[in-house]
Amino acid sequence: MQSGAVVVYERNGGPSGIDELYAIYPDGRITGDNTVETIEEQVTPEEVEQLLLGIASRGWFKNKMYSTWHDPCEQCFGYYITVTYEGEEKTVKGVDGGTDAPSDYWQVVSSINGVIPHFTY
Repeated sequence: MQSGAVVVYERNGGPSGIDELYAIYPDGRITGDNTVETIEEQVTPEEVEQLLLGIASRGWFKNKMYSTWHDPCEQCFGYYITVTYEGEEKTVKGVDGGTDAPSDYWQVVSSINGVIPHFTY
């Protein structure tokens, strides 16, 4: 966030023990780092704005979006997402494979996955 990103998305765990970190910037630049390589992609600033609007509309900055955590199994991934939008900043974390995270959290994960570049393993 200190470098000006509006979305920071971290995914780690799973059977391969991945550790991925992505940053999405208002100008549309998206960077990804998995500790071995870095990747970059460019989308339009309008696409970033649409992503932020979609995240906010799912209640990201409301009490209905909250962190949950349990020890991930060897197949599960942990997610940490920080979003800054219109003067607000919030981090929410969750683990897939459980039922305790808000359902809209997974919609946000899906929206972010739709715009970030993906590593090939």
